[in-house]
Amino acid sequence: FVFFQGGLIAAANIRLRGGDPKFSDGIRIALKDIHRLLFWALVAGTVGIIINRLGRTGLAGRIIQYIMSSAWEIVTFFVVPVIVLEDKGFVDSTKRSLELFKKAWGETVVGRFSIGLVFGLLSGLGLLVLFASFFSGSLAVIATVFVIVVIYWVALAVISSALNGIYKAALYNYAAGRKIKFLT
Repeated sequence: FVFFQGGLIAAANIRLRGGDPKFSDGIRIALKDIHRLLFWALVAGTVGIIINRLGRTGLAGRIIQYIMSSAWEIVTFFVVPVIVLEDKGFVDSTKRSLELFKKAWGETVVGRFSIGLVFGLLSGLGLLVLFASFFSGSLAVIATVFVIVVIYWVALAVISSALNGIYKAALYNYAAGRKIKFLT
């Protein structure tokens, strides 16, 4: 996932800078930094597991988990863009990520909340359709609707992930003080 996120951010950055990227451009840039991206994926996964384990230790653990998870998200929000766009290693990317977050924290919070809200509501729509199918009384209808809703949710997850990557690339350019060419 981190590798493809890096490729998407790289391609989005090319487009934001006025270029016309191809799928291969994003993959090429991500491949150049694959060792950094894989190391980042390993670190992020390990920290994620540790943070999730904290939530299993009662109310105090859940509070600590929430605080640690929020802090980790803040510190590492721009790590992947920094890795692929600035060719920095893990430590330097983390420092730079926090620096960029401080410059664009409001935009980051509002954008992430807004994207999350829209896709949360769209996911809920799928749940409503699935719930409504139970009133049909037909197992065939319920099964068909279930399969369609699962496909719908997978499509929403892919679109949401892509949109978050593009938003992160745009926000990175803004926070880094880079000019964005408006597309016409």
